[in-house]
Amino acid sequence: MTLEAPLERGVEDERPPVPRAPGEPAVVVEHLVRRFGGRTILQDISFTVAPSQSFGIAAANGAGKSVLLRLVASLDRPTSGRIAIHGYDTVQRARAVRDRIG
Repeated sequence: MTLEAPLERGVEDERPPVPRAPGEPAVVVEHLVRRFGGRTILQDISFTVAPSQSFGIAAANGAGKSVLLRLVASLDRPTSGRIAIHGYDTVQRARAVRDRIG
């Protein structure tokens, strides 16, 4: 009986290719609103991030930065508005979004 070393595979092998049209934004956030009960945390946030572009978020404590990142990562659902990552809606295609962002 011989033991062979497991095949080494990179992350690239496990993830499906990202289909995108030339010039299509990597991240699209449109009119995003998130409320917890009667408290509005994010109100009418909109922005796009192009592929290969760095993007930062800076704001005061309690301004909703972590909530925004959870929404973009498809870990939470927005109250209204739309978020798309590489063309995939974070609510309708949450698994596809997570496959692409890691």
